[in-house]
Amino acid sequence: MILEYFKKYKVNVEGFLERSIDSYIKDIKDLFDYLKIEYNDIDSIINIKSIDIEKYLIYLAEEKNNSVSSRNKKISAIKSFFYFLDREGYKIDRKIQFIKRAKVRHREAFYLTDSEINVLLYTIDDIRDKAMITFFLTTGARLSDMEQIKVDDIYTPKEKRNGKYIYYSIVRGKGDKERKIYLSNSNYDTLEYLRTYEKTERKKIIDKIGNKTDILFITNNGNKIDHDNIRKMVKRWARKAGIKEWDKVSPHTFRHSFATHAFEANIPPEIIRDAMGHANISTTNTYCHSKDWQVQDLMEGINYGKDNKLWGKED
Repeated sequence: MILEYFKKYKVNVEGFLERSIDSYIKDIKDLFDYLKIEYNDIDSIINIKSIDIEKYLIYLAEEKNNSVSSRNKKISAIKSFFYFLDREGYKIDRKIQFIKRAKVRHREAFYLTDSEINVLLYTIDDIRDKAMITFFLTTGARLSDMEQIKVDDIYTPKEKRNGKYIYYSIVRGKGDKERKIYLSNSNYDTLEYLRTYEKTERKKIIDKIGNKTDILFITNNGNKIDHDNIRKMVKRWARKAGIKEWDKVSPHTFRHSFATHAFEANIPPEIIRDAMGHANISTTNTYCHSKDWQVQDLMEGINYGKDNKLWGKED
């Protein structure tokens, strides 16, 4: 009961996405399972101490090999829940709010090279999979963004700029923030792939089951596509394309690739940040990998007034 109330409050009052709070609740239930507490046993829940949660985090790190980011995600959910209980008047251990998140080591984002991207797209012979992967590569979208794309988005332009129709979808991402996902990438014919999928494979499914959903990417039963199945599909094609580290390729790899190649194309970090939906420019800078040739060009471009006395020349 208390978890249901927590969900309703976060969604209806604070405006969080339902799927985000569902993820929170799963993390909270995992804590309860570890402590062997019934999900609605409020007396046991309010008796949870900060030391219990700290032991749980150690268990996740040492026994379950959870990553730092995974553990930090769980502690965010747990702290949010106990803050809610405190606000509702329950006497909880307020030390829980002071549990610190683990420091995340800076790690260079894994991305695909131009050649790997081109070989991958050439290898894919399934129109839905090709449309989906092209969408990821040309928009920098997250999985949660993809499931919000509507059929109308690929046929109805939202505006006209410099004589050109602009197609985009408005999605709600992390922190419940809205942003535009632009679909008009002429270099990779993104719209063409999306429309071809909609007119062929998707139409067959809709005609067969009579489902009138407006979600673009669907399963053979007309439902939203499971995220795990998308990840498996991506790895399958990466392996078939002969990508060396195919087991590391995921939908998020395409997001990394989008940002990295945008940086290499000299797109200002502020624009990349907005396209990615990052709240902080420091997150965007994770994708700024300097190549040897870029460093060399920079070094050769430094002058320091070479024509003055410092360089053995008279003014």
